[in-house]
Amino acid sequence: MLLATLALVCAQVTDPLDELVRRSASVPFFSVRYDLSTTMSPDPGAIEIDYIAPDRLRFSRSTGVRSTTMWAVRGTLSLRSTEGGTPMHGSVDCAALMAELAPIEAALREAVADLAPRAELKPALAVRWSFDEAAQKANFGIEAVLAETVTTPMGWLQTLKDKSALARVDSDALRFSTDGHFEIALDAGNGLLREFKGRSPKGEMTIQLRGVRMDYAPSDKLFTVFAPAAGAKDISAGLYKSAARSFEIGLRSRIFRAFCGSTGALARQGEERARSEESARHVLRVLHERMLAPLVESILSRAATMSDGAVKKLVQLRDSGESAEGLAVARAREAEVLRENLGNLEAQMLERSELPPGCEALPHGAALLALESQVLHALFTERVIESLARSFEAACDAKLR
Repeated sequence: MLLATLALVCAQVTDPLDELVRRSASVPFFSVRYDLSTTMSPDPGAIEIDYIAPDRLRFSRSTGVRSTTMWAVRGTLSLRSTEGGTPMHGSVDCAALMAELAPIEAALREAVADLAPRAELKPALAVRWSFDEAAQKANFGIEAVLAETVTTPMGWLQTLKDKSALARVDSDALRFSTDGHFEIALDAGNGLLREFKGRSPKGEMTIQLRGVRMDYAPSDKLFTVFAPAAGAKDISAGLYKSAARSFEIGLRSRIFRAFCGSTGALARQGEERARSEESARHVLRVLHERMLAPLVESILSRAATMSDGAVKKLVQLRDSGESAEGLAVARAREAEVLRENLGNLEAQMLERSELPPGCEALPHGAALLALESQVLHALFTERVIESLARSFEAACDAKLR
């Protein structure tokens, strides 16, 4: 009886972080202001966060005369910054970007009939920290984001959950220690960050709550993106690439969850399993045709230089009086070297392939990862190895006449 009672009590205990995530997800609005200080700079700093559910968030960080402001407003992510020394500005329409990824989602829906609806884009403040033991350096990053996987606008809560941080109750605060170098204090009632301290041999950083308003919504003016400074550098292309990669990674996770769960498509047997594997290959191919495109372009650019060098060597060999037979042998050898070099690049790519974060425990994750490797191999062969081989042979035919 005692054991049963204890088990019931344990089952009813809610992780305080889970509870704060749940509460914060239903907060209609808030404005918070922080003081930011670091031993590495004498200039005082400040952080401002304004939020109105479900689709508006503004974040600003300033130190001395330098500042960065980011907006995640109604599907568009914007930035204005002078922190890097050179003024910068940029924006990316994340809603339009998600529409670009619709063919991947359509392929997944066709393959998995009972797929849950796609979540809407939501704004959040992403707050990440870690300690690099090798460099003995504390790392801290904070930015506004738009994502489908947002569970709370208060990103410090998600990071604490990801780190499996354990809470210590201190009156009306929850305190956490992570990575051996960070101390975090939260309001136990609403989840807002009260204090953040990071330490390393190189210095200390402190974020201290200065003020909070949750009784009325922030002014609409705060969510209006102001004009960039004169001569500011446009980094919209970089923002687009970063957002695209983030959404593509999210889609990959969605594919793994759809196929690899205990009742997923890969849980079937016999002919149904074979059909599911074929469907999975198709969906992964549609995904990686897009995801691999930048890598393929980069590799082909570098490989073209290697190919040009090989062709020049062959031209020099011909001009030195090498026989046709000897030239043919040398040409075949250079072609083989190119293939081997590209094969090594492919092997490195496949070695880095791993299950998406949070999918490690999926019962059929390893099986889909193996299928993904087959898809990547086929795409790399078609788009890189065979493409370069054709270009090399065409160049040889043109130069060695």
